[in-house]
Amino acid sequence: MPHHFTKSAHRYTQSTYGKTRRYPFCAQRVHRDGGIKMHRTLITGAAKRLGACLALELAKAGHHLVLHYRNSHQEMETTIRLCKKEGVEVIALFGDFSTPEGVQDFLTRYLTQCPDTAYVIHNVGNYLVKPLLTTSLEEW
Repeated sequence: MPHHFTKSAHRYTQSTYGKTRRYPFCAQRVHRDGGIKMHRTLITGAAKRLGACLALELAKAGHHLVLHYRNSHQEMETTIRLCKKEGVEVIALFGDFSTPEGVQDFLTRYLTQCPDTAYVIHNVGNYLVKPLLTTSLEEW
């Protein structure tokens, strides 16, 4: 069914420089029948560092979240707690993206539980801590 984004609900917050910034209160779409459907944002690699920061900022803006993690269960619990303090729904899903089978397993579970995704931030990735000049092409 065709839809459009609403523009009416906003939350105002203060930036660190005292300027007022306008954020959308939540990701929602209004269908032609007048019903509002809430949508989620999936963030992969959301347990710590950049992924956790993105999750918290989106939670402050009112986005309901699905947060992916692999090895960082303790950090994910902290990220979930901080995001839920902002009054949004948060779902955490484990996923191993190092193999095609792991990705397929994650997608199957994700699409079953959260078919209402509006946005995806793909932040997951392995990285190698090694000088570039000594990194082989296979390692790169």
